[in-house]
Amino acid sequence: MVAKKKAAELKSYYWTENANIREESIEFDESGYIGNAIVGIVEQNGIPVEKVDVHSNETNVNGQ
Repeated sequence: MVAKKKAAELKSYYWTENANIREESIEFDESGYIGNAIVGIVEQNGIPVEKVDVHSNETNVNGQ
């Protein structure tokens, strides 16, 4: 049997806490789907933003 992990156990802690990002934890177990997730929502003044402007042309994934 495969050990089930929670999304929080797999979360990368390279990200610092930010007042403009709200995290929501979701757990589900229905229609044959079982799991959980952490969803980050970018907000401004407590309201989700419609568009995110990225001011970088580089993306670093796992140090590469």
